[in-house]
Amino acid sequence: MAGPPMKVEFQWTRQSAGTGTIRLAQCEGQQIPKETTVTSGIGNGVVQALTTESHSACLSAGSKQTIRPPKGSFVYLDVGRWLNGHQDFGLVWGNQAVLCKYTAGATGPARTGGGILKQVGLGGNLLERFLAIPGVSEVDREWIATHRSPNYDKITVIIGDCHIPPSVPKSVPRPPTNAKWNNLTFGSAWDDPRAWDRSVAHDIFGSRRSTDALAEFFDKLAGLSWASQVHLVQAGDLYELWAQQDRWFQSRPSGPPGVDFRSTSAVSSCADQIAYIHDFFDGVFMGLEKVSKVFGSVKFLHGNHDNYLWNSSVVAAANAEMATRAGRAHGSIFGNRAFPLSKCFARESTGNVFSNGMLVEHGQRIDTSNSDGNQTGHDATQKVVGDGVSARVLKEFDCVRRESFVFGAAALWVTRNMDFSVYVMGHTHEPLVRTVEVVHTIGEMKVYPYMFPGGAGATVTWEVTEKD
Repeated sequence: MAGPPMKVEFQWTRQSAGTGTIRLAQCEGQQIPKETTVTSGIGNGVVQALTTESHSACLSAGSKQTIRPPKGSFVYLDVGRWLNGHQDFGLVWGNQAVLCKYTAGATGPARTGGGILKQVGLGGNLLERFLAIPGVSEVDREWIATHRSPNYDKITVIIGDCHIPPSVPKSVPRPPTNAKWNNLTFGSAWDDPRAWDRSVAHDIFGSRRSTDALAEFFDKLAGLSWASQVHLVQAGDLYELWAQQDRWFQSRPSGPPGVDFRSTSAVSSCADQIAYIHDFFDGVFMGLEKVSKVFGSVKFLHGNHDNYLWNSSVVAAANAEMATRAGRAHGSIFGNRAFPLSKCFARESTGNVFSNGMLVEHGQRIDTSNSDGNQTGHDATQKVVGDGVSARVLKEFDCVRRESFVFGAAALWVTRNMDFSVYVMGHTHEPLVRTVEVVHTIGEMKVYPYMFPGGAGATVTWEVTEKD
C-alpha cells in the first residue's frame, strides 16, 4: 500500500474585526515527499525563493469567491511517464486508484503481492483482469475512502507524458561518418549523419526507448473482449514539440491562460512536425486508432510541450497534412513504404477531464514557467538541448517540486467544494499515489510579503465565509 497520507493545512486570517469574512494567509504541508537528490533540493529552493511557487499554488484555482472551507481527503495520483524505458500509468476503478507499470515483451500473467491473478477473460473484476494482462504489474495503490459513487463497471487508464519527438526511431542507426557526406551521392537525407543528429536532438527525454512498448500496449488493449468497459485518458505531452523547435505560440504575460499562434505559417510548421511524428511512430498512433474504436471513451489533454494542441486549428491542420501525405512514397528510411494515415485527436477544451469523482489535468496550471502562454519553459527547454554547461546545470538541478503540485491539487479541491475524490496529473515524470488530508486553521496571524509574489494584498484573492 501507499505511504502515509500527505497533509495540507490552509491557514486563514480574519480580514477585519467583527465580520465573518476570513482570508487565506498561507498553507503548510506534511509528509510530502522531498527532492531525491541534494542538487534537486537546491533547485527547488531556488524556484521557491524566486517565485514562492508552492504558496502561490494555494491561490491557483480561483479568485474572489465565497466558499465553505471543507475538511476531508482525496487521492492524489501522479501517473509518471512513458519515457526512456519507464512505462508508468494509472488505473482508477471503483474505490481504488492503482499505480502500474508496463514491461514490453511479456507473455504471461502479471504477478502482484497477491500472486498470479486470473487470466484475462476467465473471470474476476475489471481491475483483476487488467492486472492480469501480460506485462502489466501493480506498483502501488490507494483506497478512495471518500468516493461518493464508485463505478465498478468501468476502468479508466491514464497515461502521462510520452514526449514522442519528430525523430528517427530507435531502430534506425546513425549513418557512418565519412567523406562522402558532403557529396550528392546519397539516396536520402537520413544517410547524412548530420541530418540524423539533428533529428535525434529532438528526443530530449529518451522517448524513443518506450514507443515500441506503447504500441504493443495499445495493441493488447484493443484486443480485450471487455474493451468497451475501458476508458482512456492521455494526460498531455503526448508529443514533443518544443525541443529544437521555434516557439510558435505568443506569450501571454497577463489575462487568462491560452495558446495563440504567432502566425498562419506557425500553424503549418507545427502541423508538419505532428505529421512527421505520426509517420515515424505509426505503430503508436495506429494503436490509438484501434483502441478509440473499441474503448468506452478516449480523451486527450494538452501538456506544456504540446500546448499547441489546445488550439483546434493545429489539430485540423495536422490531420489535413497527414491526409495529403497518405499513400505517397516515404523514402529509403523505411524501405520506400507509403506514409500511413492516422489521426491527431482533439484535446479537451476545458484543459481537464472530470468524470464520476475523478479529475485529470496535465499539471502545468500551477507551474511557474510552464503554464499556458508562458514562454519561459520553452526558452529553458532550448537550453537543455545539447551538452553545454547550461544544459548540464539545468538537468542536474531539475526538481519535482511535489509540494507545489500537492498544494495546487488541494486548492482546486477546496474551490470546487470537494467535487472530486481522485486527482490525477502527469507533468513531473515521477509517479506517486497517496491520500491527501486537508485541514484548516483560522486565527490572527501576520501575513509577510514574501509569502506571495507582489505582496499579500496583491495576490491573496479568496474570500471565505467562516462556517461550522
